[in-house]
Amino acid sequence: MRLCPAGVRQAAATVVAVAALWGAVPAPTARAGTTAVAAARPAGGAVMVGWHEDGDDVDGLRAHEAELGTRFGLVRMYQQWQVPSQRVTGMVADGRLVLVSHKPPAGGWAAVASGAEDPMIERLADSYRALGREVLFTFHHEPHDDASDVKGGTAGTAAEYLAAWRRIRTIFDQRGASHTVGGNVFFAYAPVGWWALKAAPGGAPGSGDVLYPGDDLIDVLAPDAYNWGSCRNDAWEEFSTEWAPLVALAAAHHKPLIAAEFGSAPGNRDEWFRRAATWMRTDPLARQWLWGFAYFHSLHDTCPWDFLNQSDGRAGWQDAFRDPYFTGTPFSLASAVLPALGGPAPPSPAPPSAPVVTAAAPTGKPPTLSATPARVSPTRTAPTAAPAASGSPVSVPVSTVPLPSPAIPATTPPATGNPVPPPAVAPRPAPASTPPTRTTGRHADLGLLVIGGLIGTTLVARRLVAS
Repeated sequence: MRLCPAGVRQAAATVVAVAALWGAVPAPTARAGTTAVAAARPAGGAVMVGWHEDGDDVDGLRAHEAELGTRFGLVRMYQQWQVPSQRVTGMVADGRLVLVSHKPPAGGWAAVASGAEDPMIERLADSYRALGREVLFTFHHEPHDDASDVKGGTAGTAAEYLAAWRRIRTIFDQRGASHTVGGNVFFAYAPVGWWALKAAPGGAPGSGDVLYPGDDLIDVLAPDAYNWGSCRNDAWEEFSTEWAPLVALAAAHHKPLIAAEFGSAPGNRDEWFRRAATWMRTDPLARQWLWGFAYFHSLHDTCPWDFLNQSDGRAGWQDAFRDPYFTGTPFSLASAVLPALGGPAPPSPAPPSAPVVTAAAPTGKPPTLSATPARVSPTRTAPTAAPAASGSPVSVPVSTVPLPSPAIPATTPPATGNPVPPPAVAPRPAPASTPPTRTTGRHADLGLLVIGGLIGTTLVARRLVAS
């Protein structure tokens, strides 16, 4: 088909008119406060070297960096229910990846879940978003000790904890702070390793952890595990013994793993560090999923983790982590090719039938929580059965988390205690397997105009050819 010059001009005019209409629709603008982009994690793997200094003492942290000749790219810090302190914001501004825990308010998990704490959640979201660098946020680390229906704690029930997490994540999303909506905040779950690995009857490791918020809310697994050794008359345990099961759990959930707290009792700590580093560098699963660690450098009431103030550990640390596989430069949490960062794991075929757990009926007592210190001393208590409560037992079916192999059922916590009022804001839904196409009415109308223009051009061309 040939067009005469007049036909070309008329067709061109039609295209120009359509283009003008397109130009009338404003292009998307970048969100204010652009996030600084961290380097990508190397394809072959790498581990961020990290640290927690007792009392979040940043001067002590820097002094120990100089003493060890190691920069800490990952810093573990703890906060009460408050906006981030100057210590936290200073570490972020210093180019570190900060993993920060916030304890709940005095009203416990129910206060957060009910919406009573929405103004503070908004302030938290805005404060972290304004930092402009990636931050790892976690709500109430080591929560099992404080769950009323797990260990008789006073923070609230498992159901209230999950509802609190979902409300926090929903508001962070709405305020533009979450990485999934263009923000800079990633979300970590930080339990004691024992509890993260708890299995439901007949289930896989992790299937019995009733406090896991869900793959759609959590980006990073950040548990803690310690070699207590002589401090508690325990058997000496290598780093790999403690962390290999947690690496496997992270792989099953398709989430990066950060050893958010770890430490070793005295007694050949030098070799313990060296063997830990060798395992991190050589184990295939660890190379893929273990992204970083933060050594808990503190004089615990029963164990001196602070090896720089003790007689062993310094030389072993320096030998272990001088390898270039270990870096003091943080890399982006979104840099690796993961199937579902901040979303559910890919589906697997035919998971086994879900077991049923029995929970106690509601007691009717509102949860209470006295003020707690920002940091609770690490404990290593084997999981125990939830304390019995008065009333008839309620059977709750357990949902399943689709995993590669084997499938791991994830328990749905029992609804005990006072029911949590529904949030005023819409809860953050689990992502659909196929994201819906997001088309505004304006863009849909524009599409019709473009199509009409093209049809018009074709008709003009045909008429000119026919003539």
